[in-house]
Amino acid sequence: MATEEPRATSLGSIAGVRCSVLRTTQPWDADFDTLVVSVGETFGPLASAVRRRFPDAGWDSVDLGAITPGRPAVLELPSEEKAAPPTRRLVLVALYDP
Repeated sequence: MATEEPRATSLGSIAGVRCSVLRTTQPWDADFDTLVVSVGETFGPLASAVRRRFPDAGWDSVDLGAITPGRPAVLELPSEEKAAPPTRRLVLVALYDP
């Protein structure tokens, strides 16, 4: 039996940026250029999974204490393969002020 590819659900556009959601266990393989994940005092389960997939992405440079709802951090994801992964960057966001 063939497995069906997960489908993204469009949320519309905000300031000209198309926003979608997708339920999957490997979101970095989806056809999105940016993946947004929440963080707090530590990397949560999703950010930790992305870290395992992209260990050379400069994780040690991320100052989790400096990330606030109004000041996210952007982490470029390296491409070690000829065919670059669809997801190129990770936006780390905090849902509340520390």
